[in-house]
Amino acid sequence: MALDPIRNFAISTVATVPSPATTGTTLVLNAGDGALFPAATSGDFNVVIYPSGEQPSSTNAEIVRVTDRTTDTLTITREQEDTSARTVEEGDVVMLAVTQKVMEDIQDIADNAQDIIDSFAGGWVGAGETWTYASADDPTYTFTITGDKTTKYSAGMKIKLTQTTAKYFIITKVAYSSPNTTITMYGGTDYDLANAAITSPYYSTQKAPQGFPTSPAKWSILVVDTGARTQSTPSNGTWYNLGTTNRQISIPIGVWRVYYKTDVWGLATAGRIDLYCSLSAANNSESDKQFSVRVINSSLSLSGIPATASKTLTMATKATYYLVYKIAESTSPSHLASDGSGVSTIIEAVCSYL
Repeated sequence: MALDPIRNFAISTVATVPSPATTGTTLVLNAGDGALFPAATSGDFNVVIYPSGEQPSSTNAEIVRVTDRTTDTLTITREQEDTSARTVEEGDVVMLAVTQKVMEDIQDIADNAQDIIDSFAGGWVGAGETWTYASADDPTYTFTITGDKTTKYSAGMKIKLTQTTAKYFIITKVAYSSPNTTITMYGGTDYDLANAAITSPYYSTQKAPQGFPTSPAKWSILVVDTGARTQSTPSNGTWYNLGTTNRQISIPIGVWRVYYKTDVWGLATAGRIDLYCSLSAANNSESDKQFSVRVINSSLSLSGIPATASKTLTMATKATYYLVYKIAESTSPSHLASDGSGVSTIIEAVCSYL
């Protein structure tokens, strides 16, 4: 909120009355006195009009809002601040005064400043704007703000808002398309944004503002498979997603530290065995060698070999990654498997913005 402009000794008299005198919306000040009042570019302001030689009161004065000034001519809106229209007469005083509105505006600014001070004591800053629910793709949600807010918010900031209870989120994307800014955020394991009113919006640049849960377990996506997964008569050199939906992870927008742990088994009737596993953006191929592990054995069987790999992924859009396995360098592969019943197979993505 901006305060109305004010000038010292901004006082004059009416040279030309509004027409009609009780409802007209322009008046002319004494010649040359317009310069005593704020310029039109400074913003609107209120003035008090009352009879010359009298003290202004609720019975003889009217407050009007000046919405434009051209030299000595004022454009006005009548009956401001609960005052009634009066018959403006030539020679009436026109004074820019400290009215109730000015004091209320000052109080509002002071209250807002105190709210910001109080909230920032816990690391939170009051947003001071309206946030409107836009969409849900659990655990990712979006809301919109009127205007371009790309210089105010950025990925990694923490969010606090209220929908019946306090909820916490991490911003993962900020995008502006006129007339709104869309904020994409991750709700972790505990928080969902409902299609409902959002109140008490706050944001924070701190790592751990007051009340924000900092356990990585709450800001992780975890897939655990305890089943035995098998591919009978696998083709040499072909990648397989053993267990289909049991061994895949959906990674939302954002930056993530992604890790997996698995084991791999293989049998062949001839030749040596090379076993591979990887985390891939496709369910039947290797998409990133940094996620791949290879185990080599010269015998015809290879059992229960553990494999782990990790990497940071930056996701512009939500995508699914798959654990894939293959047997290679064998002329007659007969068995490809991974057994999570003894030691669990795990895929985990931890939000890097913690």
